[in-house]
Amino acid sequence: MTITETLKKTVDDLKLDERFTEIASQTEKAFKTAVEKVGTFANDKRSDIDGLLDKAEGAFNERTEGKYADKVTKAKSSVKTGVDKLAEKRPQI
Repeated sequence: MTITETLKKTVDDLKLDERFTEIASQTEKAFKTAVEKVGTFANDKRSDIDGLLDKAEGAFNERTEGKYADKVTKAKSSVKTGVDKLAEKRPQI
């Protein structure tokens, strides 16, 4: 028996295909649950997040004397868009 045949027999004996399929399924379910929880959190805390972003923007602009205000505003907008996209991932009731 060649090494390839031996490995194939070992894989078959251990039912690795089935185990990997089950692991993949469980991982997918866990990831979906995590995304839904983060989406729910983002939706529930959206106003808090917006307030923190506004505060951070103000502090940054104050320390840099507004030198990077346009870039900070753009970054803040990108973060808000990301939060909105996460909030859309929450489970719909």
